Amino acid sequence: MDTTTSITHAGNATALRLVVGSDSTLTASGTAATPSFYSVAGTIGTTTVTVSSDATTSGDLVIGNVAATHTAATVTLAEAAANNADFDLRGATFTSLTFSLDGSQAITLIAGAADLNSIDAGTQYGLSLTFDGNANAVDVYATTTAPAIASLTISAGTSTGNNTFTLREATNMPTQVAKASITDGSGNGTITGTVGADTINGGAGSDNITGGDGADTIDVGSGTDTVVQDATSSGGVTFVNGTNAGNSATTIDAGDTWTFTALDVITGLSTGDTLTLPDTQAGASVSVSGSTGLISAGTLGDYAYVRGTYTAGATPGAGTFAFSTTGSDWLVLYDDNGDTAGGNVDAVVLVGTATSATTGLVPTIG
Repeated sequence: MDTTTSITHAGNATALRLVVGSDSTLTASGTAATPSFYSVAGTIGTTTVTVSSDATTSGDLVIGNVAATHTAATVTLAEAAANNADFDLRGATFTSLTFSLDGSQAITLIAGAADLNSIDAGTQYGLSLTFDGNANAVDVYATTTAPAIASLTISAGTSTGNNTFTLREATNMPTQVAKASITDGSGNGTITGTVGADTINGGAGSDNITGGDGADTIDVGSGTDTVVQDATSSGGVTFVNGTNAGNSATTIDAGDTWTFTALDVITGLSTGDTLTLPDTQAGASVSVSGSTGLISAGTLGDYAYVRGTYTAGATPGAGTFAFSTTGSDWLVLYDDNGDTAGGNVDAVVLVGTATSATTGLVPTIG
């Protein structure tokens, strides 16, 4: 197909499917300046782009329209194909967007400047996918305003490359990706999440994970991993003093609990892994008995560990944590601004990491 045979539809569409099957070749004769089009301006029920493992693609093809709403869009690419085409997935709104990717080369999916395609003046902002060595394998954008992506899924569990997924950019895409579910493979991944409640599985590599805002659920997998908590990564907690006889309101005793609605919950951290807390935290004693006092919002940069049992709530990041010297989990309390007095006490739950009554996973101070 070429620019003279592009397909345009002004209304809605039940489905828009592009499947390059086994032993097939797609040659989109368009270029970045004058691409071929599959244009639908209304709501598209299902948008599918699939390239099979022994297919060949080339050229530049725009799928969708600046005004389109993609209800469920899926992109499936195989590294074994000859992936020379640049697919431009255009739309103002993506209710659901899924990438299924494999291979040994590094994959990057980056929020920011998505495409310098000259069909619009200026730079288009959105997501840009580098895959199989093709720096413009897929660009997701609208015009100079980034599209709204309500739910993003990245499925790269079979990938062995050192992948990078950065799903927000401070200036032009701070909140456009509302939440994400990310599964990385066995390479050393670098993952930065969204403003929402993300689900992140780091896989088998040695990963660096920043969940971002929202109540994130993170499984670091195996490898030597780093999880970074910045000032807005996790939410606050409410301390509920136990009613046991002799309980103190200023120290941690049997029966004490914490309640919360939006904490990050991390599974899989172990010896050799790193938890990074904001700025210049000062080290408070590990909190395992009544001899350890609570940290307060007015204290400069304190953090403390509480050993106990985490019970999940009905929504991501919600639940309770009960102090126990024999529990299998840690609640890490920290000053969210890290370097001045008067901040808030935030927390993160480390599931299944407590192996002794007195030693937590000592955090690195970032």
